[in-house]
Amino acid sequence: MRRLVSILFSWLPPLLWCGLIFYLSSIPGLNSGWGVWDLILRKIAHMVEFGLLMLLVARALMKTWAALAPAGATGVAAVFSFLYAISDEIHQSFVPRRGPSVHDVAIDTIGIVIAVWLARRFWRMREERLLASMRKLVVLFIAAGVLLGCGPEAAFKRARGAEAAGRTYEAWQKYQSFAAHFPDDKHAAEALFRAGWLAQNTLGDCSAAQAFYNRLNQKYAGSEPWSSAAAFHAQNCPDYFPLVPRMSWVEGDSDTGGKNARIESECLVSSTTSNIPFSTGVLARSYFAGVNKFKSVEL
Repeated sequence: MRRLVSILFSWLPPLLWCGLIFYLSSIPGLNSGWGVWDLILRKIAHMVEFGLLMLLVARALMKTWAALAPAGATGVAAVFSFLYAISDEIHQSFVPRRGPSVHDVAIDTIGIVIAVWLARRFWRMREERLLASMRKLVVLFIAAGVLLGCGPEAAFKRARGAEAAGRTYEAWQKYQSFAAHFPDDKHAAEALFRAGWLAQNTLGDCSAAQAFYNRLNQKYAGSEPWSSAAAFHAQNCPDYFPLVPRMSWVEGDSDTGGKNARIESECLVSSTTSNIPFSTGVLARSYFAGVNKFKSVEL
C-alpha cells in the first residue's frame, strides 16, 4: 500500500502538468492582448512549462525506478518531454485559430535542455529544497496560465469561436458574460452588439435584442461602428420591412391576398458589405401581376 501511495504521489504532478498544458493548448487563439509582451511571455512560458515537465517526470522516475541513475532519469524525461512537445503542436492543429509550429517545438526543446542542465547541476541538493522550489514554480506558472487563459482577449475569442462554429446559444451567453465581467474592455461594445444581433436574428427574441442595443447606446455611446449598428437594428426589430442584407418580404393586394398583384422585395448584400452584420445593401424589388413578373428594379 505504501508503495502504491508513493507511486501515486510521484506521478500525479507530471500528469496534472501534462493536463494543464493540454488545456491551455485547447483554448482558441490564446492571447492576453499585451502586444509584443504577449509574444515574449508566451515563448518564455513554452520553455518553462516543458522544462518543468522534464523535471517532474525525472523526479517521478527517480522515486519509482530505483535501478535508474539520475543521468538516465533526466535522459528519459527529456525524451518524453520532447515527444510531448511535438504532440502538443499536433493537438493545436485541431484548435480554431491555433496551429502547429516548428519554432515552438524548438523553444520547448531549449527549455528542456536548460532543465536537464539544472537537474544535473543541482540534483544533489536536498530533496526538500528542490521540491519547495518546484512547488513555487508550479504555482507561479499555473497562475500565469490561468491569467492568459482567462483574460478578456481569450474570453472574447472564445465567444467569437463559438459563434463561428454555429454554437449560437453558447456564443450568446459568452458575449453576455464578457460584457458583464469586462465592461471597460475595448470589445465590450462589440460583445453587447453581437449579443443583440444573435438574439434578434438567430434566437428570434427582439425584446432581448432591444435590451442589448439600448444598453450599448446608453453605456458606450459613440463606440463606432457598434453604436450606429445598434441604433439601426433597434429601429428594425421587429420590422415588416427590414432593410438589412439577406432579409426579404412580400407585399400583396388586400382583395386577393397577393394573388392578383404583389411585390417581392429582398435586401441583397452589396460588394461594399463590411465584416459586421450591419452593413450596406441593395434593395431588389420584383413586381407581379398574377404569376407573371413584369418589372424588376434595384434601389
